[in-house]
Amino acid sequence: TEAREGTALDLGVYTDGKLIGSMGFNGIKESKRRAEIGYWLSEEYEGQGIMTDCVRALADYGFKEMKLHRIEIHCSTNNVKSSAVPERLGFKLDGILRDGSFLYNHFESSEVYSLLEDEWKQRTSRKSGAGLASVPMRKDFDKWNAEKKKVHRKENPPDAHPREVWWCAL
Repeated sequence: TEAREGTALDLGVYTDGKLIGSMGFNGIKESKRRAEIGYWLSEEYEGQGIMTDCVRALADYGFKEMKLHRIEIHCSTNNVKSSAVPERLGFKLDGILRDGSFLYNHFESSEVYSLLEDEWKQRTSRKSGAGLASVPMRKDFDKWNAEKKKVHRKENPPDAHPREVWWCAL
């Protein structure tokens, strides 16, 4: 429902035609030009830089195409691997939300990371190949969806490229 209202963008992460995770924008606030990135990756694919590449591409899309000014990532203080993603991408730690999330029947504190549009521009202008070059995103999902069957969790996208991020309704 959030995706239909325009306050969320849900994406699947595929490798070798297999759904291995998801990510997207949550809490999109167009009037304030900000959104939060959330992500999940199957444990067997962790530690390979996959989610870092995907979040880099999503942040690039958010700043360039959605004209966001601020992107946040909230990570559990107990999830070191998740916190490493925004840290590698130059997000700044804003602070800790004590008991800010209710996960798995208990409260957890969250680290709040943020990156501003100007910081992203500086970072990507210094690095060649940053952004979408490393992870292609399918921007023409509506056109593609009309031509192909809708992508569902159990279906593989045609011509899947390793580390490719596909627009899909999860």
